[in-house]
Amino acid sequence: MRNMPYANFKVSTAELIFAISTKPESELAEILGTNPRQINKWQTGLEPIPRSIFLLARFYVNGIVPFGEWKDWTLAEQTIIPPHGNKKACARMEEVLFIDHYRQDRMLCTSQYTLIESLIKQRNFYKNQCGLEAKYGLMLATVFREKDPPTPSTQPY
Repeated sequence: MRNMPYANFKVSTAELIFAISTKPESELAEILGTNPRQINKWQTGLEPIPRSIFLLARFYVNGIVPFGEWKDWTLAEQTIIPPHGNKKACARMEEVLFIDHYRQDRMLCTSQYTLIESLIKQRNFYKNQCGLEAKYGLMLATVFREKDPPTPSTQPY
């Protein structure tokens, strides 16, 4: 007769014990949709723990997502932690709620960066042109300068 939880799929006994024995039987029974007697049967090894029950219990106890694209991600203390990630570099739930705004902000910043670069190039071009025009304009003015420039009163109409 067994006295430890077991399963008919590959999983460590330590994981089984942690998933099925960490929370009170009544709490687990409510979450898993069964009764406390059934939880006790799984805990004492009278019946094998079904895979779906183990995955749901592990999710509830550890916060580890058991399947899908979020497999092995952990939900803990209002944060979502990637597999092999640390808690300092994870996203908080309030940040996840504003992810669309962050994407819009990033697109806006990128477009503003492109606009500023374009304006800087235009400014540099016109600054260079003004310098060239001033240099060559002064040169041309000295070449074609009249001895006595006409005054407004002597200027022909």
